[in-house]
Amino acid sequence: MKSSLDEAPPAPWAPFPLTELVIFLGMVLAALGWLAASGTRQSAMVVGGMLLISLASAELALREHLAGYRSHTFVLSAMPSVFVAGICWLLWHEYALIPRQIAPVAFLVTFGLAVWQLRELFKRRSGGISFRV
Repeated sequence: MKSSLDEAPPAPWAPFPLTELVIFLGMVLAALGWLAASGTRQSAMVVGGMLLISLASAELALREHLAGYRSHTFVLSAMPSVFVAGICWLLWHEYALIPRQIAPVAFLVTFGLAVWQLRELFKRRSGGISFRV
């Protein structure tokens, strides 16, 4: 089922285009870091720009998903999965507390559970539709 632009959930700060400006700022920061900086400053600018883009995009995806406007199940499921896998990698690499094979297993389990729960949430919010573009 296709959603119309009229159904899009407004941001709490509408009509100010905060999400779009943060994404643009992240793009500029990452590009300037890539092209004009060097060393640790370059890394910080590129990573900072990517984090700004990711944060604003995640906010938009979450807002649309929770409103039942568009399904962003897989994008939203990847976020906690990457976080859990990162924690597992840290526990293996820095502290040798767990075997390294735990990270991909933890990623897949977290991803599967998140997909299931976010899909059910979207069904409730959209009136029974499990996927909407």
